[in-house]
Amino acid sequence: KYKGKCGFMIKRESDEKKQQEFWKECGFDMNEEFKIYRFLCGNMSKRERKKWKCEKRFYSYWKWRSYVEEKLRNLNNPILCDEFAHYLNLRQEGEEEYGMTLSTFMIPAMAAIFASYIMKTVDSFSDINDGVTNIPLGVMTNLMIALALGIFVYIMLKQVIKSIEQHNMKKCFYKDYIQILENLYPKEISLRR
Repeated sequence: KYKGKCGFMIKRESDEKKQQEFWKECGFDMNEEFKIYRFLCGNMSKRERKKWKCEKRFYSYWKWRSYVEEKLRNLNNPILCDEFAHYLNLRQEGEEEYGMTLSTFMIPAMAAIFASYIMKTVDSFSDINDGVTNIPLGVMTNLMIALALGIFVYIMLKQVIKSIEQHNMKKCFYKDYIQILENLYPKEISLRR
């Protein structure tokens, strides 16, 4: 068991879902709020926008901020306000850690895999020059493998970068929410930064 900064006992992912359900009952469905934020930032595909049936579509930051302030005013309890701020802060830190892990380990690992294959391909060309391998067959095989590996690495890098962007967007979402909450309730919020 681990006691998180927000006071919740965190054991498994199911506890995280319980936290989300608790805040959903308080009027904060963070998944839906994040979609509203993504729409505001223009970070939604056309397909997502067409599928998304929500009346809360904001085209300016100030209108979105007013909407969030109105929702936060419904948290009349100072302890609940502080608890919500800590929950958001914990979520923001989790997004920062995830993004750092992806960018620190995944991209270099994929580059290393691709580089090692390039080195093997260069070695196989030296075998061709030595007359060990049939030239047309060896060249075609290596080019096809290099092409397939290049496509695979491209797709994987695209997914990793998309995931990093998504986590950066969530980090900004939590940061904006915390800032609005701190401005609205400066005395009740006790986040240490």
